[in-house]
Order: sequence, then structure tokens, then C-alpha cells
Amino acid sequence: MDKRKLGKLDFVVAGLQRRFGPRAIYRYERPCTPTLPPHIPTGFGELDQALGIGGIPRGQITELVGPVTSGKVTLAAKVVAQAQSMGQQAAWVDLDWTLDGDYAHRCGIDVRKLLVIRPHNGEEALAISASLAGGELGILVFDEVASLKRHNLPPLFLEGTLARIHHRVAHSLCAVIFLTTIYFGPPGEMANYPPGFLLGHYAALKLALDREKWIRQHGDVRGYRSSVTILKNRLAPPAGPVQIDITFNGKVRWDGL
Repeated sequence: MDKRKLGKLDFVVAGLQRRFGPRAIYRYERPCTPTLPPHIPTGFGELDQALGIGGIPRGQITELVGPVTSGKVTLAAKVVAQAQSMGQQAAWVDLDWTLDGDYAHRCGIDVRKLLVIRPHNGEEALAISASLAGGELGILVFDEVASLKRHNLPPLFLEGTLARIHHRVAHSLCAVIFLTTIYFGPPGEMANYPPGFLLGHYAALKLALDREKWIRQHGDVRGYRSSVTILKNRLAPPAGPVQIDITFNGKVRWDGL
């Protein structure tokens, strides 16, 4: 811009500042340092880097999808352990009553401080989740979405409750993780969800885990390698898949290291 045009612009800006205040229009005096959205690290450097913000977003819904023994529970447990190490309160909605306290401990969770919810049915599980999400919680894990299909809940109830969870979480710093086991087709196949449960719409982050191979040592199976693919990420550009090694002692490593 030439000096004449720049002078006219400065004149107009000065007039607007006198009318609306000096902070209505201003220039930065120094470059701004970008700040990352609130998040909880997964503890695995390459995955945190691929996620673009350094971990699982707070104030958002995340979905982990994959078949049985793909690493969903372990990854969620690791994020819970990270949240606890940051002094945050964690809750685990155990719809099928399958959470293994010993394995959770080996994943780094302080089970004495973990709030475990074991509801009698899917309606209770969602109602409790909607009440707890947000508030003082740092993280809530809902385990497991596919099990809701067995409870034959009305689609309007499912849609309304999920919307309420999303609304409460969006006005908090709570991270909510839904675990979804894939039984039919690829990730995202609606046959894996109860009618009306539009988790794909509300989730800001969706990760697909898939077991690639078993890890053997001295002839024994000691764990498995999983690939984590980012299917959806509203907070950062897409990135390629990340490999993590999950051993049966609860340890998770990336790139087989």
C-alpha cells in the first residue's frame, strides 16, 4: 500500500478509535504466540503430535472405534492416567461391568481415585453420564456404545441425551471419550450404533484402532501392535496413522520402541 493510501487509512482508524475506543481497532505490537486448545496428552509422543493439539481435546467428545482387542480400552485408560497425573478427577462408565481394576492399575490409573459407574441398564448409563459430564470432572469414559443396542432405547431419548452431554461438555473443560466396538463393516457403519445415537456428528475427534499383529517373545504372545488412524479431527489438519505396541502388562509404546 502506498503512503497516500496508508495515510488515509490511518486517518480513518484514528477517527474510529476516538469514537469507539483505542481497543476497538489496534495493531499487535509483537507476534502472537499460538496457544493450543485445552487437552490431555495421551502420553505417546507421535500420537500426540499427529493429533495436532498435543492430545485428546477437553471440552469436546472423542470416539475410539475398533474391533475387540484393538487397544481402545488401553488407550482410554492411558489418557485417564494422564488426566489423573494432572490432578483431574476421572470417571469410567462401565456399562457391561467389564472394567478390570488390576489392568487399569497397570495402565497407570490410580483406581482408588477413579469414579467407577456400573449402571443397571443403558438408560441409567446415559443419564448418569449426562449428569456427570462437565462440572468438576476432567475426563469421563463411556464404555461401551455398541452395548446400548441391546437395551432398545427410544431414538429420541438417545438423540436428546447425547445432545445434552455435548452441550454440557462444550461449556466445561471435561474430555468425554466414547468407546465403540466395531462388529459390522468399517468404522462409521451405523449398524454398530443404536438408532438415534448420532455420535459421528457430535464427536470432534474420532480415532480408529486396528490390531495389525501379535507381539511374540520367546514363543509367547506378549501383546499386539495396533494402528491408530485419525478418521475425524475438527481441531487440526489430518495426519497419517500411528503405530503403537500394547503389551499385556499395560504398557503402550509407539513405533515399536
